Amino acid sequence: MNIFKRSAAELKNVRCLAVTGMLIAVYVVLKAYATVDFAPTLRITFAYFALAAIGMLYGPVVAVVAAIPCDLLGMLLRGGGGGQVLWGLTLVYMFQGLVYGIFLYDFELKKSLIKNVKLIVAQGIVILFSQLVLNTTVLYLYGFIGGADETIRILISARVVKNLVEFPVSVMLMYMILVPIRVAYSRVFKEVA
Repeated sequence: MNIFKRSAAELKNVRCLAVTGMLIAVYVVLKAYATVDFAPTLRITFAYFALAAIGMLYGPVVAVVAAIPCDLLGMLLRGGGGGQVLWGLTLVYMFQGLVYGIFLYDFELKKSLIKNVKLIVAQGIVILFSQLVLNTTVLYLYGFIGGADETIRILISARVVKNLVEFPVSVMLMYMILVPIRVAYSRVFKEVA
């Protein structure tokens, strides 16, 4: 529970609010312009890097709170959801922020990708549980995917290949992006402090 208390205390820090605001803007831009649609049910986005960075720097409470404007602003800019707010997807993104915050907060990234077990587990939970199961279920319940003859099990199985291919690539990319963010953040704010 200490991790949640420390993360909640970060919300009083002006530096946290400023950096989180910038990372929310990065998330929104990546969601709007760095997203590849293969089909209505298959989309790859790189916006999660910003949410993972928020979780890594400021913990689960800040990442969960930041996931709300990330999703809503990203949806508005991208035009998803047919103009309606999909609160189920917002909850999915809040869950992703929670996972990133729990696993990556105060996590010292190792020089070897293989030694970063927490990073691999966090991304595994996000991809396999959040994106594959929760995201598919929410889109199915809102009626965006699936037809009368398709069950949720059929839709999930169709997305399994995409998520299994995405998992190792996203872990490698997260490692390549989060390490420089952690190093830059430490250098900049140690000099300021």
